[in-house]
Amino acid sequence: LKNAWCGFYDYNYFDQNLIIGPHPQQKNFIFANGSSGHGLQHAPAIGRAISEYMTDFKYKSIDLSRFGFQRIVNNTPIFEPMIV
Repeated sequence: LKNAWCGFYDYNYFDQNLIIGPHPQQKNFIFANGSSGHGLQHAPAIGRAISEYMTDFKYKSIDLSRFGFQRIVNNTPIFEPMIV
């Protein structure tokens, strides 16, 4: 063995998309996970969105509410029409 790499791969089995925003029942819990291999690229935008939500109770820069946990509770997955 000459080289190896390992790491945590965050994955959402429900619809393979990000989960972001408040928990529908726990007031002090905010999701920011499920980005799969895109977490590093999404991190600056996710950080901004969470900070906006924590200070203003809404997203200001871009509306990410469709990626909230409530879609899992409601069983309404978001599927991308094409993944390259």
